[in-house]
Amino acid sequence: MNPSLWPRPNWLQELPKPIRTGLEEVYALATRCESILAVAGLRMLIELVARQVGCPTQPQSKLIDRLHAQGLLGTRERDRLRQVMGCGNAAIHEGTPVRGDQLLYLIRCVEHLLQGTFILRSPPDSGLD
Repeated sequence: MNPSLWPRPNWLQELPKPIRTGLEEVYALATRCESILAVAGLRMLIELVARQVGCPTQPQSKLIDRLHAQGLLGTRERDRLRQVMGCGNAAIHEGTPVRGDQLLYLIRCVEHLLQGTFILRSPPDSGLD
């Protein structure tokens, strides 16, 4: 996958360091067309987000539902992240790769989670008080 197909978000530097590092490694893997490891990394990022917000990660099968119950995910995002987790599980346990557009879609799903969790959680002060 060509890195020019998706620009990196301009908010990367605002992410917690372990999550930013993990996402940058996913980008590097995707650039080298190493989708199995990239998708495994996306699954890992979802688990890191859960830990960061204090959501229990075990059992892993309930992780997405817990994030949804905490209000961090809407219904559509929950369904998208279930796909990411499913592909991540298939990558980890069966070595199943994903292809170009599918990998880009999965990356976008996790970027959306990261942006919603760490960037858009608190609106900036408007200064209109």
